[in-house]
Amino acid sequence: MRSMGIEDFINAQRFGSFQIRIAVLCFLVMLIDGFDAQAVGFVAPAIVRELHIDRLSLGPIFTAGVIGMTVGSLSLGMLADRFGRKRMLVLCLLMFGLCTMLKATAGSVVTLIAWQFLAGLGLGGAYPNAVSMMSEFSPASRRATLTAAAACGYLVGTSIGGFVAAALIPAYGWQAVFLLGGALALVLTAVLLGGLPESAKWLLLRAGRDEDVMRILRRIADRPDSLQDVTIVADEEKASAASVSDLFVPGRAVTTVLLWIAAFMSLLVAFFVFTWLPTVFTSANLSIRQSVIASTMIPTGAVVGSILWGVLVDRRSASVVLGSAFALYAVCLVLVGVYGSSYLLLILFLFLAGVGSGGQTATNAYIAMIHPTLIRSTAVGWAIGVGRVGSILGPLLGTFIVGWSLAAIFMTIAIPAAIAAISLYLLGIGQRQRQDAAAVIN
Repeated sequence: MRSMGIEDFINAQRFGSFQIRIAVLCFLVMLIDGFDAQAVGFVAPAIVRELHIDRLSLGPIFTAGVIGMTVGSLSLGMLADRFGRKRMLVLCLLMFGLCTMLKATAGSVVTLIAWQFLAGLGLGGAYPNAVSMMSEFSPASRRATLTAAAACGYLVGTSIGGFVAAALIPAYGWQAVFLLGGALALVLTAVLLGGLPESAKWLLLRAGRDEDVMRILRRIADRPDSLQDVTIVADEEKASAASVSDLFVPGRAVTTVLLWIAAFMSLLVAFFVFTWLPTVFTSANLSIRQSVIASTMIPTGAVVGSILWGVLVDRRSASVVLGSAFALYAVCLVLVGVYGSSYLLLILFLFLAGVGSGGQTATNAYIAMIHPTLIRSTAVGWAIGVGRVGSILGPLLGTFIVGWSLAAIFMTIAIPAAIAAISLYLLGIGQRQRQDAAAVIN
């Protein structure tokens, strides 16, 4: 009987149908996340008319969901490291589905804010668990690529939300958008219960359920005899509990801070773009059609960028790759402001800025890759949670700068993207210094 690390075993197997199913399920979780992120914006005009509220009342409604997602990312990721990825993912999605359907019953702003917050809370806990699950079932050589591809579900969800809302609201009212979103989440919850395994790495490290681990690994194995006369052992040290303090132990604290800075800055820019870009372009004398096309260039480019940077992270120095992604983002935002008078150049540089913004998705995959199993969801959840604070401040930034010239606006929002790039380059420098020091000691 020989021993084999669980990481080594997964790396030695072909990425087969069992893992593809996990990737598809994680993609769908993130798609629902993206759909909900945009849905409330699309139904907002109908809510204003039907509930007879002032447009200023929409601010707290929008913010409630983001705050809920922030709290969920910060707290429920840690619970997943203690109680299991699948269990928390199912509970989070169930909570989101029920609360989203209850939004359709809201007859007042206060009620809608409450359900929006609770739905966001559930969704905030689902995303980091889906990222962690995808990372833990992927071979190391393709981990960032596959995790980033699954995370593209969020971008797809944001894209289709408008088409769905446009079809449903005239025929069935704004409530139909929330009923559909909640129903899809509940259906997916049932599918996850029957079709998603628990993380094999988590089971081995936390629960000690060796038979369950072997049952899962048999479904991953290329050959039926791969596990004959093999004892699967943990690649990492077992621990009793995960906490935020684990992210600040010596050798990890600087990495945590730099990754948090990158997450905060990238989401600040992203949510400024989501919220204000159509208004900015309309004010710059673009037609509504031109404004809509221009505004879709960044999310379209982000899908391409997410895959591109994920592939490169698997093959090159991750910090250099991701720093370069955000550097491209910053440079192209500046070029949008400089050459915004030419519509074709505007479209080109917005698309390339979107490609750079795809570094955000690849960064989440990288965070999952570099942290041990027992604090992985905590690390991803807190990075995303800190980033969500940036997503709250991004739209607020727009209230101060949206009246500026196009060049001034885009040069200003390029600054956070540049800070994210610098943070990731510094992370790479620190990692190389630690590797050189370790080599000298050895």
